[in-house]
Amino acid sequence: MPKGQVAWNKGKKTPDDTRKKLSLAMLGRPSSRKGKHQTEESNQKNREAHLGENNPNFGRTGGKHPMFGRCGELSPTWQGGISFLPYSSEFNAALKERIREHDNHTCQLCGVPQAECIRKLAVHHIDYDKENIADDNLISLCISCNTMVNFNREYWMKYFQEAKLGNRSNPEILHERGSQVY
Repeated sequence: MPKGQVAWNKGKKTPDDTRKKLSLAMLGRPSSRKGKHQTEESNQKNREAHLGENNPNFGRTGGKHPMFGRCGELSPTWQGGISFLPYSSEFNAALKERIREHDNHTCQLCGVPQAECIRKLAVHHIDYDKENIADDNLISLCISCNTMVNFNREYWMKYFQEAKLGNRSNPEILHERGSQVY
């Protein structure tokens, strides 16, 4: 956009249903910036543009920053310190690959194939118990879905338990039930 002109949509809020559709359409897709790098000249311009008062977080240190002091037990995502617990020694690369093969290298929530993802599919514990490495407790998820299911855990445990009885990779179920999560 040329300097001095205002975008047609500036100040307009995108409807929630449109945002949800866009989000679901982009699940598991690689970034459009993958493999692209900025020139040193661009990096220098960005550094200069964000110095001092031009920085969007300028002056928002300490108590003014929204997440100030909200780490550990004060964080809204705190789960009682369970992320520090070790995984079972049998939860290794070979087991993870076996689960991905079992799931046809496809995210079991949104259906995106691993080939279209930036990273390998994550192997997720349905019951969130790191020691439970039974095959029926492990599923393959893309990084977007794996991040999503780490919130509202009770809902997702129930969802995956029900999905085990039917089709585990059904995008219609995701669209239908996923809307309850947001």
